[in-house]
This record gives sequence, structure tokens and C-alpha cells, in this order.
Amino acid sequence: MALYGQVTNKRQKTVKEIGRNADTNEFFPGLGRVEFRPDSGPEDTLCFHYYNATERIHGKTMEEWIRPSVSFWHAFCYTGSDYYGQPTFQRSWDDGTHTIDNYKRRIRAAFEFYNKLGNKFWTLSDMDIAPEGDTIDETHHNLDEITELILELQQKSNVRPLWVSANLHSQPRYVQGAATSSDAQVVGYAGSQLKKSLELALKLGAECFMFRGWREGYNTLLNTDLPRELRNYSRLLKMTAG
Repeated sequence: MALYGQVTNKRQKTVKEIGRNADTNEFFPGLGRVEFRPDSGPEDTLCFHYYNATERIHGKTMEEWIRPSVSFWHAFCYTGSDYYGQPTFQRSWDDGTHTIDNYKRRIRAAFEFYNKLGNKFWTLSDMDIAPEGDTIDETHHNLDEITELILELQQKSNVRPLWVSANLHSQPRYVQGAATSSDAQVVGYAGSQLKKSLELALKLGAECFMFRGWREGYNTLLNTDLPRELRNYSRLLKMTAG
């Protein structure tokens, strides 16, 4: 599928190029629409052997029962790194920079793939789709700019989020937790980021919102108050639900 490779084109994209139809061959020129082929053999690739999206089972189609989705971060942002090594590949559309233009290229590549795969859902976190700015206002502005592109591509491809989440774990400020941090500034920042992510989920028509409390809770039993941390996290969930 030519997912990996050296960067071949780093030129800046114009607004007209950014808004092109999702059904293109800009990023996956050798990949057509992935189809259901029950007669496919071991030598056949990039086709569905068992999954038939329109086949009805107990009154619902396979597409309705399974609702397959593509994780945007894993499929279009991950660089093959782990705890023990550096990135091991670079995708042809990604120049490795934290710029708006690079994030937009990732989005366009993703929607071209979604369209060819034929799935109706994708999943994302707020910081997957836009770079963090020097201030939270700048970060929100970046999200708003990218959201306009996503809305346009979603409308053309009939794809929407299965879930959206707030990334309250990757940034170093959250090393001691977000809602359970002992730093009031961190808790306040997390609340603002979470509110913006909820607005993003509503705007994109997400099926649900997912909480990922990867950094929440104690760092060490030597200096923690578990009941207080549980109350703090519970308070955040209650405010969000309300």
C-alpha cells in the first residue's frame, strides 16, 4: 500500500489543494477501492474475503454489527518507535514537522484511505489532528482550522468518528496526572483541553466520547492520597457528564 517511504514532496499545499475531494489518488495511487471478494485466494491482497458490509444478519448489515473504524494515530501518526528505539519508518506524506501543513497532509491521506477502504468510522484524540501551540488559545485555533478541513472531508466521504478523546497523557505537564495532578494549573489546563475536545466531538458528529485516564492516579504510594485522587477524578467525570 506504499505506507512507508522517503518524503518525495515537501512543497506547501494551497487552500484549493487542501479542499480537494477525498476520493483521489494523491497518497495511495496504486490502491483502488477494497472490495468484498469471497472467491479470493492466498495470492490476492487488499480485499475482504469474509467481510461483506451490506450482507444482512439478524436484521442488520455486517457494517452495522461490527462498525469497523481506523485509529488515526496508529495508522497515520505512529512512526514505529518504542521505549527502546527511535522511529523506524517515515510515511511518504509526513515530513516529520509539527506544522499545520503537515497535519493537514496526514488528514487528507487518512480520508483517501478511509474512502478506499469503505469504512464509515474513524477514531481520534484532539492532539492527533493538530499541533499544540505556545498558548492554549493558539492550540484551540489550530484545532479549529483543522476541524474545518475534517468537516469538509467527512461530508464528502460519509465518514465520522466512532469516538473522540482528549489526550491528557502525552504532554510532559501530565506526568503526574491531569485531573488528579497536585498542580492546580495543570488541572485547569486539563479542564480547558477536555472542554474543547467535547466540543470537537459534537462538531464532528462522534458516536461517543472516550476518557483515557492513562496518567491518572498515584505515581508512588509513598506520597499519595488515593481517596482524594478518586474524588478529584470523579468530580471531573461528573462535571463533564453534567
